[in-house]
Amino acid sequence: MNAAGQARAVIEGGGVISVAELRRLAGELRSTGHVALVDQLLTMVARRALDGRWNPEERAELAMDVLRDHQQFRHARRLLGRVRRQGPDSERLRQQHALCTYKDLELPAGRRLDLALRILEMGGPLEASTDAETLGIAGAIYKRRWEVDAKRVDLENALWCYRRGFAQQNHPERWYAGINAAFVADRLAALEYESRGGASEAQALRGEADNIRAQIVEQLVGGDQGWNDATRGEALFGLGRFQEAQEQFAAVASNTQELWRQETTATQLATLAALRGFANDPEAQQVLATLVRGNVAAADPDRPGRVVPIGQIAQIVIHQREALDIRPAKRPRSVRTTIQPQLRSDHETNASTLSANVKHINAGVSHPRHLALKD
Repeated sequence: MNAAGQARAVIEGGGVISVAELRRLAGELRSTGHVALVDQLLTMVARRALDGRWNPEERAELAMDVLRDHQQFRHARRLLGRVRRQGPDSERLRQQHALCTYKDLELPAGRRLDLALRILEMGGPLEASTDAETLGIAGAIYKRRWEVDAKRVDLENALWCYRRGFAQQNHPERWYAGINAAFVADRLAALEYESRGGASEAQALRGEADNIRAQIVEQLVGGDQGWNDATRGEALFGLGRFQEAQEQFAAVASNTQELWRQETTATQLATLAALRGFANDPEAQQVLATLVRGNVAAADPDRPGRVVPIGQIAQIVIHQREALDIRPAKRPRSVRTTIQPQLRSDHETNASTLSANVKHINAGVSHPRHLALKD
């Protein structure tokens, strides 16, 4: 029986399948263009797991390793919540529950971000955390809050979390926190350059970003065709070393099935290109093209399967920001904290549109496996 036949057998209730086999089957179907069948399969499996018709010992793995990686965040969130309530709870479960919660677009933005932070802090205050992954996820949540409300304090909190995560010298996830600390420092630097008298602080933030990226390039061992190469690739990209960055992303471009990671990585690189002023640089665009193999399929319900050329991604980011007018006014720093309240709903809508524009890699190609930039 071929993969499509296996999937239909599971959907109809006549097939028994393990999480490992489900992961393999979903990946094979997506790589051959059966995207709708993958969604149907995973939705049915998730419902059975929520109804108790699944091996209890595999429910957490199903949520974290299959549903999450195929962007079934709503089902993963609900399933992880149930697993945690039934116990025992753990730091790993809280981390993944928080991640799937803040990425679940079916919840209102403010609610999902607040809830995700509360989930993380059930293990204790962030100020006491020494877990680089917990701190990295918290930083991602604060970064998203800035995208929704444009409050500078959220960017500053994001940078604090990422800095603290990067400072955990013996934690394997410190590099993820570090590369995102560099990104947020560049974001804050861009805001400082817009304000009167902010040039010196902007230069300090940009220097910090470059220093972190240089540490990553120097200290992080690559060659894994996954997380390390992807992190080194972004560090090199931010330093303007495009040829070396392209080599790193070429090493991982055929290795992943984790679509949500490619979506956020592509968006972050495009935004970084805009922040650093090389959005229109042909070499920078070629790096982005290498990362996603040339195309991004837009998740537009009215225009399914629409393909957006990779060179347009950075422009999408720029246009979304300009449409929202979220750059701070040139006024004294003491009052430069938020955008006008009436812009919030439009910002939330356009942030979702931006995410949708780069949501899915073209279903006809395989996807890098360990592109671990969560946000």
